Amino acid sequence: MRRLAGCTKGSMSRFAALLLAFVSLGGFAAASVAAPYPERPVKMIVPYPAGGSTDGTARLVAQKLSEMWGQAVVVDNRPGADTQIGNSAVASAAPDGYTLLVIATTFAISKSLYPSLPYDPARDFTPIASVAIAPFYLIVGSGSPAKTVGELIAMARKDPGKLNYAVSSATNFMAAELMKQAAGIDVMPIRYKGGAPAVVAVVTGEVSYGLENPLSVQSMLDAGKMHALAVTGERRSAALPSVPTFAEVGLGTADIGAWVGIAGPRGLPADIVEKINTSVRAVLAMPDVKAKLDSYMATPISLDTAGFVAFIKKEFDRYEAVVKSSKLTAP
Repeated sequence: MRRLAGCTKGSMSRFAALLLAFVSLGGFAAASVAAPYPERPVKMIVPYPAGGSTDGTARLVAQKLSEMWGQAVVVDNRPGADTQIGNSAVASAAPDGYTLLVIATTFAISKSLYPSLPYDPARDFTPIASVAIAPFYLIVGSGSPAKTVGELIAMARKDPGKLNYAVSSATNFMAAELMKQAAGIDVMPIRYKGGAPAVVAVVTGEVSYGLENPLSVQSMLDAGKMHALAVTGERRSAALPSVPTFAEVGLGTADIGAWVGIAGPRGLPADIVEKINTSVRAVLAMPDVKAKLDSYMATPISLDTAGFVAFIKKEFDRYEAVVKSSKLTAP
């Protein structure tokens, strides 16, 4: 091979060394760019206290993703302000896939119910994957004279404004308001700081009734301290097969479910969104995961990303219409 004009043997050696270094650095950079996600631990923020059904579902999915990815997926509970604290932390996080948010029905309701949120649920987040949905039980204390939905409605109509119900979140507030509209009754909300005190209020008769997820009330039902009068959802609960659905008692328009999903900050890259969505759907197909969700009385929802985006938009629109038509304000 002819030596380049003007180049000595020494300069050629230096040129070759520089070229080799350039190629090596370029190769390293390319490898870094192409590194598969995730290459370090992922934080999954749950804007609810530990121990509830949403937290349990999040931990189940996080554990399986950790095993699948070979990287820790760490659940970080940040409850408070009806999920606003945890949501705010993710809204301001870097859109790199290493900070995720567990969202639920409250996420969709809050968009209209709270006009002064520090973020926009429709603009500041990237929907990623649906996970599961659970029903609500309409519950009364064991000492309540109402043994059926019809009797509870009759009591409310007899004394307008006298009956009250427990509120522990935007979701069961909305569930109760939808029931109020469907039944044509005048009842009052009483706010509690969490599901546990709300359930106790129903058991003791401090409030007339409540709507809570099955996991929160199952032990009280088993102990005979309260009764379930109806259940939301398309079918009866396997745990309480004798309890009718809302549709069966004429309250079909009040049907609402407690769904759970995963989102990230706005601007999350499409390839990362797709990776997480595909992984979550694979997790939901695992028999042991299905069995665990069943113990929460929850049903897996396996949607692709486009399907989940459409689902959330429909939820936004539904609750915005209810809030506007009823002129609802947060209790």
